Amino acid sequence: MNVDYAIAREKRVDYRNQLNKRTKEVLKTIGKYLPSPQMIMDLGTAEGKMLAYLKKAFPSAFCLGVDSSFPLLLYGKKRSSDLSFIWAEAENLKFIQDETFDVIIAAAIIEHLVSPSRMLREAYRLLKPKGIIILTTPNPFWEKIARVLGFIKGEHNYVMFLSQLVDMCRKENFLILEAYGFMVSPIGIWKEDKIESFFKKVKLDKFLLNQMVVAQKP
Repeated sequence: MNVDYAIAREKRVDYRNQLNKRTKEVLKTIGKYLPSPQMIMDLGTAEGKMLAYLKKAFPSAFCLGVDSSFPLLLYGKKRSSDLSFIWAEAENLKFIQDETFDVIIAAAIIEHLVSPSRMLREAYRLLKPKGIIILTTPNPFWEKIARVLGFIKGEHNYVMFLSQLVDMCRKENFLILEAYGFMVSPIGIWKEDKIESFFKKVKLDKFLLNQMVVAQKP
């Protein structure tokens, strides 16, 4: 991805809404499980837009963004000087010390990776005991529909259902804290939060557009 992607996230309603919705879920989750994180890593951070929201919510935390696109990182650094960035692949972070982070976020990145399992192993190594990883990925059914309609271009390497993502996390020794669907519409709709709550209450959230897994290193 290049700078065009960052510019599109500022202009396109669907891109902006999806980012804001994922960010809202991530913030809610961190507040629930680790309300005072000191070390946060955002894998696939792009220009660091979500990371900037996290820094605002947790000003005392060290917030590190990792991405394989150097142009996107430069674009983000010019706009958020209080954030730290590393140009690297999410599956290969051997240069970072074990048990460094309280929270690792991997939002909308698994589908782009060559080896999601390798990324999860790296995340497990980098998390402190009781640290959490927050993962989001599109629902394969709705992604297929969006691709047919021309809303998504290009290919994703891995598009998996929630149960598959849960199984992958468990294989890497993570404890699953939560697994659920979220996001009613890519552009946002009236009373969306209430609609989501209803879907979760009647256990139909698996039909929503996005999926989230929250997992913990024991």
